[in-house]
Amino acid sequence: MTRDARKTFEGLNLAADSNVAVFKVENDTIILDEAYHIHESSNHLNTDRIGFWTPKVGLVMTLSNIWERRNNLQGIALKGVIVHVTVTPYCCLWTSRSNEKVYH
Repeated sequence: MTRDARKTFEGLNLAADSNVAVFKVENDTIILDEAYHIHESSNHLNTDRIGFWTPKVGLVMTLSNIWERRNNLQGIALKGVIVHVTVTPYCCLWTSRSNEKVYH
């Protein structure tokens, strides 16, 4: 990615799950990179090579999926919560003959 393109994309909010491809031309090859930020407060623009195109070969793309390529969170702390609730199942059943409730 060129320096000018990097400056442009560093100012954008490109979340880690963004699908933004940037290309540059070198001779007869078009190089495809993806651009994203690991965290919204990060000023560092991450780029990964995802493929290229040439007139002779055509389009060649990486076989790894987005999360395999973006598996390094670079020290960002994640906040999470696990809530475990134990609920006793309750069922109320009406009997048809006596019209009274039966609890289970």
